[in-house]
Amino acid sequence: MKKTRRERSKALIVLLLVLIPVIGCSNPQGYLKVTHEDDIVAFSSEETFLEPIPITTGTVFKIELHSNPTTGYFWYFEGLLDLRYVKMVSEEYIEPTSDLVGAGGKQVFVFETQKTLGLTTLNFAYYRIWEGIQPDTQLFTLHFLIQQ
Repeated sequence: MKKTRRERSKALIVLLLVLIPVIGCSNPQGYLKVTHEDDIVAFSSEETFLEPIPITTGTVFKIELHSNPTTGYFWYFEGLLDLRYVKMVSEEYIEPTSDLVGAGGKQVFVFETQKTLGLTTLNFAYYRIWEGIQPDTQLFTLHFLIQQ
């Protein structure tokens, strides 16, 4: 019996709740959350997802990355966006809810999958624009498998 998307999402959330304490989330600036219809599709404190994240055509999804532009650092989408697979809908910075001076918020990138099936990659880098990418620049690479 084929599982529905919601059943797969719930199973993934349960798996992540088990794994998150194991892999740890000690680096708050390094966290990544991918959501679809308010369900968590992927969550990591790692810099690279090795396995592609399966997602269906016509899906709007969000990528949330901790960010603190008060330090001069900002997340930038790097590389070419293959518009056959994915288009960027919006990008915004959400202010922190804390009143602490210098507290970081999050950047939210919203994408929509297109009708073409296949594999695409999204790359993000966290750096100061005037410094450019440095050897110690934090990077996130995500692979998405667009399917029916």
